[in-house]
Amino acid sequence: MRFGWALCSVLVLAIAVPAQATSKIAYVDMMRAFTEVEDGRKGLKELERFKLNKQKVLDEKQEALKVAKEELDRQGMLVKPEVRQAKMEELQRQMLETQQLFFNLQKELSQRELEFKMSISRKLQAVIQEIAEREGYTLVLDSSPGGTVVYGRAADDITSEVIRAYNGRFLKPGGKKGKAKAKAEKGTK
Repeated sequence: MRFGWALCSVLVLAIAVPAQATSKIAYVDMMRAFTEVEDGRKGLKELERFKLNKQKVLDEKQEALKVAKEELDRQGMLVKPEVRQAKMEELQRQMLETQQLFFNLQKELSQRELEFKMSISRKLQAVIQEIAEREGYTLVLDSSPGGTVVYGRAADDITSEVIRAYNGRFLKPGGKKGKAKAKAEKGTK
């Protein structure tokens, strides 16, 4: 008899606990949020400009090397062997310098990209936490490709809310959003 009563009370507790501990879950497409917040857009454009400028410098150096190599090939046997050897060594040295420049630029670009992404990610996480606490979410998942969400109701997607809150919180006055807010405030007065 005692066993039956204990089992019954465990079942009642097992049913009562989940009823009290309901979870509210949302999801955010972090990749979309990252690229749609104003800081993200501006930062990605700056990174692209930096990359294009550095690529231009690299292309110019490679073109100069190509021209120098073609010139050396054209001269062929007309040049003394020791002069040709010296020019080949100089060309080789310039090629190594260009290769080193490429690796340095690649490293610098990767470092800038990492710092940029970390800065925005920290801000996005703060905004998500703020929204989650305000709205009572116990869990917020990432729905970006490769994220953890396989399926989610559209009503549980808070990506647009995160983007709006981020821009409202971190966009400097005078930016696109700042001017729009100023116009809206003038129109309501």
